[in-house]
Amino acid sequence: FGGFLGFPFSIAFLDEENLLIADPNATDGKARSGLIVLNVRTRQQRTLSLGGNFVSALGCAVAPNRVIYAADPSAFANSRFEEGPGGIVSVDAMTGAQTVISKLGDFCDPISVGVDADGGLIVCDLNGFEGRGAIFRVDAQTGEQSILSAGGIFGDPCSVFIVPHATRHEGGGHDRK
Repeated sequence: FGGFLGFPFSIAFLDEENLLIADPNATDGKARSGLIVLNVRTRQQRTLSLGGNFVSALGCAVAPNRVIYAADPSAFANSRFEEGPGGIVSVDAMTGAQTVISKLGDFCDPISVGVDADGGLIVCDLNGFEGRGAIFRVDAQTGEQSILSAGGIFGDPCSVFIVPHATRHEGGGHDRK
């Protein structure tokens, strides 16, 4: 089908007709990383946001308010051929404009992101805490990172998935709305 995809790594629903794809090797004629939108009806691809803070965009998620978040373990480098400190970037769904949400702190290699029921970001860090992996919660407004779990029985955690419309009960169980 051609288009902009180089190595599609993560997929999220943008809306009823469009998929959002994080691709560390997306290209528009230049070697760049970022987010591609695929219309599932027409099979047409379009770039949403390439380059900028992205070096190796691997994870993507869409919040109910259509704010897009991307995880990039090498984000914020000075060039495509360097490794940056990695972090989470938000992307405007209409313009593709990027905003830094969180970087540095305890992050090592944030590779996956999800949005929880409260609008917080759940981030999987492949090599957090001495290479054993970690799961963080990031405040989407302030960028503050808090550790949900680290090390233990993790063996290279590589993804998070948030069950949509779940509510948590005091007993620890979940019900679907």
